[in-house]
Amino acid sequence: MERDALLKQADHMWKMLDNMAENDPDSYQRFIKKQLQEGATHLQPPQPVFCLSCEINEDSSTYNLLYINVCQWTKVPAPKTDNDAIPVKGGTLRNLDKIAQVYDVAFNPSVIKDCTRRDAEGQLIQLILDYTTDMTKLKLKRNSCKKVSRKFVGSEKEVISSIDERQQSHDTVPKISTDQPHSLLEQLASINKETEEDADIVLSKEPVVKPLHKKLIEEISSESKETLRHHVINENGKITVNIDIGSDSKDIGEAELDVSEHELEFKLPDMSDRLIVKLPHAVDKDSTVAKFQPKTGQLCVTMICK
Repeated sequence: MERDALLKQADHMWKMLDNMAENDPDSYQRFIKKQLQEGATHLQPPQPVFCLSCEINEDSSTYNLLYINVCQWTKVPAPKTDNDAIPVKGGTLRNLDKIAQVYDVAFNPSVIKDCTRRDAEGQLIQLILDYTTDMTKLKLKRNSCKKVSRKFVGSEKEVISSIDERQQSHDTVPKISTDQPHSLLEQLASINKETEEDADIVLSKEPVVKPLHKKLIEEISSESKETLRHHVINENGKITVNIDIGSDSKDIGEAELDVSEHELEFKLPDMSDRLIVKLPHAVDKDSTVAKFQPKTGQLCVTMICK
């Protein structure tokens, strides 16, 4: 939407609210209260729920133990249905002491609540270990994994800033003032702008854990004008890379596709840079099968794991 159209829409909204404040003060107050509550909920930082400890294989790290702080956070999207992928936000791997490291993950509160209700916490923990292994490249001794008595290990401030990048430059969550009624919508607009800027927190940057009955990781890449959206599926001894090219693409016949043991490279004629995908497992490059689906505009590349 163009700037003039946005300004016109904003002016119309202000006039409607001014009219509401004058003619129906009660409705105006309810509206403002509702917007503030929703904004405050969305600004809440990640909240630790439980903590896991897991031994690390000696050949993958000089550290012996990894703690995984599991948090709930409203800024992580909830899956729309039981068949949708479960978004997860990962934090930063850091050292706790000379023998232990800490990693943080966050899910939407509804995911943790649903797993507890369905007695599926064990499956969620296995997926957390899958995700952590993929992100940290640590080899974990899964049989040693257990919940500890504390909700988190380390500093709570570090846990929050690890997951929520905003906290790395702000010591506290922005506060909303209700002392000046005329500034309420300006503050809300600021909140909404920040929310929109952070909205790609998972979908374009972070891996996504599939439904609980499937143990696999799907990674959705960040996008730019030169980068094709893609995701990786690791399941049943096969790795499939789905690349969104577009149903109207006319250059698929001239595309370049190269697969090695650990990497896939793809390039269309009008792309200045190649799409490079790091594969989660070694593959047999001679087993590669690529199929283009015109209806969906996807190129599906399937490889068998070694």
